[in-house]
Order: sequence, then C-alpha cells, then structure tokens
Amino acid sequence: MPAPLPQSPARPFPARHCAPVFLLSLAVGLAVAEDRPPARAVRPAYQVLRFEENWDVLRGRPADDMLDPLKFIALGDASRAWLSLGGQARWRWETWRNFAFGTPAAPEDDFGLGRIQLHADLRFGSTARFFAELIDARMLGRRALPGGTRAADVNSRELLNAFADFSTTIDARRLTLRLGRQQFSFGRQRLVSPLPWLNTYRHWDGAAGLCESPAARATVFYSWFVPVQKYATDRRNRHERFYGTYVTFRRSTELYLLVRDRPVAQDRRQTFGFRRTGRPAGNWEFDLEAAIQRGSLAGKPVRAWMLGSELGYTAARLAWKPRFAAGFDYASGDENPTDRRIGTFDQLYPLGHAFLGYVDLVGRQNISAWNASLELKPAKGMRLQLVAHRFTRAEAADALYDAGAVVVRPAGAGLSRTIGSEIDLTVYYAFDAHWNFEAGLNRFFAGSFVRQTGRSDAVAFAYAQALYRF
Repeated sequence: MPAPLPQSPARPFPARHCAPVFLLSLAVGLAVAEDRPPARAVRPAYQVLRFEENWDVLRGRPADDMLDPLKFIALGDASRAWLSLGGQARWRWETWRNFAFGTPAAPEDDFGLGRIQLHADLRFGSTARFFAELIDARMLGRRALPGGTRAADVNSRELLNAFADFSTTIDARRLTLRLGRQQFSFGRQRLVSPLPWLNTYRHWDGAAGLCESPAARATVFYSWFVPVQKYATDRRNRHERFYGTYVTFRRSTELYLLVRDRPVAQDRRQTFGFRRTGRPAGNWEFDLEAAIQRGSLAGKPVRAWMLGSELGYTAARLAWKPRFAAGFDYASGDENPTDRRIGTFDQLYPLGHAFLGYVDLVGRQNISAWNASLELKPAKGMRLQLVAHRFTRAEAADALYDAGAVVVRPAGAGLSRTIGSEIDLTVYYAFDAHWNFEAGLNRFFAGSFVRQTGRSDAVAFAYAQALYRF
C-alpha cells in the first residue's frame, strides 16, 4: 500500500485564481443586453432542482391543479410577499447479479432505496428570497454487496438546500447574490451535477453570484463540498473547495473555469472548457464539449483534457418519432506513471449515466468510449431508449476507474486496452404532471482487459422506480 500523502493546512483563497475568474465574469457583465419584450408567463414544470421553479405565475389565476393552493400562498392582500410549498417522494428497487464482475464473495443482491423531500420557498417581491429543502433518504435490504449501507444511500433528516437570495435589476440585467447551502448543475452535467440518481444528491455550502440578461447568464461561485453523513449532520469539508465561473450565452455557447482545491491531498486543478450545441439543418442536432485541466497533484504538474460529443437526428414524420444518435467521449489517462507529469483527467462531480452507462463501472478518467442510441416515443408521456456502449482505456499504462473515480482494475504490462461493452434499455412514462415511472435493464460484457486482470462475469443490473412531485 502506498504511503499516505503528507497533510497540509487549509489555505486561503488562492490569489492567482482570482484574475481568471474575475475576467471571465467581467466579460459577461459588460455584454450588451438585447432589448426584448418579457416572455409571456407560463405555468412552470417541476424541475430536478426545485428551487429553479417560480410559481408567481399563479398570482390571480384560477387553479389548474388541486395542489395549486400550496404552490402560491399570498401573504397579505397588499404585499408582494408569497410562499410556495412542495415536495417529492421516490422509491427505487435495484437488483444486481455478478456485481463488480463477480469479484465479491456475494456478488448478488436486491434492495430498495427511498427518499422524501419537502421544501418551502418564501419570496418578498423580486428582491429577496429564502429557500429551504429537507431530505430524508433511506435504504432497505442491501446486505450482500460490498459497502453495506453507503453514504450514497442514506441521509437521515438533513438540509439539502438552505439559502437566501438578494436580487436587483440594472439595465435589463438581473443580479442575484445567493448565500448558503445550495446545489450546482452546469451544462449537460458532464463535470458538475447534483447527481439526482443518487438517493442522497450532492450539495455545497458557499456563495454564488448570478448575472442574467437576454444575452447571457453567468454564475460566479465559491463553495465547500458537503459530504453526506448518514446519521449525523452534514458539514462542509473545509479541505475541499470548489469555485469558478460558468457562462451560458443565449446562442448555445458555454464557457467555464472550474477550480477544485484539496490541500490535504495536495490536489489543486483548474478546468477550462467550452460547450456548443445547435441544430445545423432540419432535424439534426449536435452537442460538443471540450476541457483542458491544469494544476498540480502531490507536487507534479497536471496536463489532462476531455472531450464529449453527440450527433443526433430525429425522424419527426415517422411513427413514434425515432431519434438516432451517436456519441464519443474521451478523457485522458497517464501514459507514464513514473514521470513527473499527471495525465489522468479529474472528472470532478459528474453525471455518468447519460454518457457512460448505468452500471457505473466506467468513469470519465482514462477512457475512450463510443455509444449509439435509439429513442422512441410510442405514446404521450412515454419514452423508450436503447443505448449501446463500447469502452477502451485511453492509455494502457493507466487503470480503469469507475463512476466514483475508484480504481476497478489496475494497469499492468502487456494488457489489452479493451474494457468491454454495455447495453442499456430504459423506459420512462409520465402518468401526469405529478407521477412518473422509470425502469431499466442493463448488462455489461467484460472485454479482454477485464478478463486478463481477474474475474470477468457479465454484470447485470435492473431497476424500477416511481416518483411523485407536488
């Protein structure tokens, strides 16, 4: 076992990072706001991040839903203050066969995951807001698989979000300062996601500044990651700082600088990236994202990068409106572990399922991955999706990392790069605005690298979940 890295005390905000964060923010702040009429208010849809909903549109409007009285509660006839209440409940059943290629002594298990969330959104006109959300997440029956009751499964009666917003409008630009516990979700969530798939989510403590205009939206933030404590109060990890700037322009272009600083691990990295989406012709669409990573790990310079892409086509005139897509994802690995340079990309806080498979055996580190998918809509509210993945290691001298950045199989001399392939079949059905159902069948077939390094049984994972929101 390698010796632990030397510990170092937490350091203040690194001054050398202030300039790029400030300059990127200033570029958006100086953008010329376009003079457009305000969009017509429409009834909001329920969001993954519930604080992104604004139910002010129900003011003076007849109820469309039996729960509308909870979504907008006026606090006094002459006051602009109002309160919105909401929540959700989710239950998922999972079944695993040959977990981790059959490596553990008991690689099969079936168990349930449930969570309840309740939130209150108190607003004083358009200038002040207080949002709080509670979560209670539980696990039932996970006994055989390694890890037992994991932090990803259980979070007992905890604050998921608790922040205050203070806003003003200057020259068609809305400026907001957000202070407190909050969640981040940027772009396609390749690098930063609240990870709603987990039973417990991700969250951070800190401050964020938001600037919104008709031309762009910018977020500048400084935070500490908050790890889940299963049966105790979640507290920020003062040795894991996360800060930066994320800018989204209305013309489908995104620019970002993300910094993760973990002084105890001597790991400080800056990730510079961009994302571009569009519809070049007819029913064609594309998504392209790239990022480079610089910094240091245990005194060694980091030189890493990633690429994510997808090209899709929707045959809108055909029955079931089939959508065909192909994607390619790449994240650099370390080509020479004995030299003075780190080449393995740090995936930060990603959402993996949308790109690298539901079995979670592959993460965005040292990976070259292709996928092809078919999506069908056979009925209103229903969606079927079939995705095929093919995985290889980017560098033969580096390991296979899973969705949690844990080494699944170490590298070795003369080993194949071929990790394997995965098939994911998923069905989604929304019964109405409140209820939806989701189920999936997923299977991972080991490639030559896995066969050369240990047990290589095909991994089977299936799940079914129901979600209710109000």
